[in-house]
Amino acid sequence: MIGNDIIAILEQIAATASRNDKEAILAKHARDPLLRRVLTYAYDPFRTYGLKKLPKVAKRGEGQKFIGDEGPIWAVFDALAGGVRGAKAEKLVSDWLTLLDGDNATLFERILLKDLRCGISEKTINGVIPGLVPNFACMLAHKFQAKRIKRWPVRADIKEDGFRVLGFVQIGRTGADGTIYDEKVGFFSRSGKPYTTMDHLKAPLLEAVKKLCADWQSGHFASDIDTRYVRHTNATLDGLRVVVESEVVSNDSFAETSSALRKKDGVAEGASMLVFDVVPMSLFDGDDQSNPDLGDYKVRHRLVAELIKRVPVGAKIQHMPSYLCGSEEELMALYERVRARGKEGIIVKPLDGIYERKRSYSWLKIKAEETVDLVVKGAYEGEGKYQGMLGGLLCDFEGVEVRVGGGYSDEERKEFWRLYQHDLKAAEAWGCVGEPLLLGTLVEVEYHETTPDGSLRHPRFVRRRLDKPVADGPGAGIELEAA
Repeated sequence: MIGNDIIAILEQIAATASRNDKEAILAKHARDPLLRRVLTYAYDPFRTYGLKKLPKVAKRGEGQKFIGDEGPIWAVFDALAGGVRGAKAEKLVSDWLTLLDGDNATLFERILLKDLRCGISEKTINGVIPGLVPNFACMLAHKFQAKRIKRWPVRADIKEDGFRVLGFVQIGRTGADGTIYDEKVGFFSRSGKPYTTMDHLKAPLLEAVKKLCADWQSGHFASDIDTRYVRHTNATLDGLRVVVESEVVSNDSFAETSSALRKKDGVAEGASMLVFDVVPMSLFDGDDQSNPDLGDYKVRHRLVAELIKRVPVGAKIQHMPSYLCGSEEELMALYERVRARGKEGIIVKPLDGIYERKRSYSWLKIKAEETVDLVVKGAYEGEGKYQGMLGGLLCDFEGVEVRVGGGYSDEERKEFWRLYQHDLKAAEAWGCVGEPLLLGTLVEVEYHETTPDGSLRHPRFVRRRLDKPVADGPGAGIELEAA
């Protein structure tokens, strides 16, 4: 195959809303080496190219193409993923855009921007071609159960109203001429989406990690860290990789912080990192999990404290507030104080808990969750894998519109979207909803708390409440809201 063929396949995948059809198209071409490499380079969450937008070129090329999975064009992606930035990166990209013809230039751009625009996820790809795309997964918490605590005391981190951000830091390799290669810092959401608005924190975080690792390997720490960690890292600092776990917060509202982090351009200058874990990449990858003494939280918490000591003055990188609690009574008393201060809750961490890239009983969350029954006013279509299905319901909460986008199974997304389309067609034909299948009915929604503007924080669909009538009858007084 050549690049033109890959674009044709991607457009064929994008043209269908059916996940089964998308998988069938992928399966038909699954053995092709060029397609496999394109998918890997575009979807690998650990491979980033550092480009927010592409340089403009006066004229596209007329002859160069992607041919098979070999050739010099792949060296461009490797160089950018290895840390080449600035004018050198722009020239590399510009030179190739002036060589590649139309479809191949389009494919080149989509890989660089990590968006093939075909509505599939790495989960879909790995379902057809197992293991092709590395799985981005991080540690998640279970709900608190006292029986899970085998030994007291435990640590309790204060859960801020912010966003989970993982910082991947790689210390560069020093070449024979003294040049540093492959030195990079990347910030990702818990689902592996890159954040490009935190560049102002890259340099201070890299400096702190380099100092931490240098002191760590030269024996400046207590023996508990030396014996358990140093032997599981590189003999030198060259190429050493560390994952820094944090919650990013700001003085702005939750919505404003969300907007600032998710922008394609600009800098979220008000954002601060509250660091709560430091994990050597060997642990994050799971290579050392067979050693039960390695990576317990007591040691990792100490590493966080040591890291923060080495952060340059003025940088917005701090240690997340954390407390030792010797009993369940102390935990709940802390939780009540935290809630009284307007915080979300606490994350309980046994001191011997290891880091696992899955939902783990080494982290236990205590936070407020309430439910309310809301009237469905409308719906909106999903994106990506959910194109042609429900993206979320628009519900009324005391006169405020709430977008409920999570909590649905794939089958519910398909069915609710079908019901919504039925109601829209009925309204179009008769001028009213009539006997609605979805609009005007009740759904139970779980949420953490009400926001200052009267909406709901983190709303999540629980179930339909067809057993409960709306006070004025189904659909009464509902104004249709199309997506």
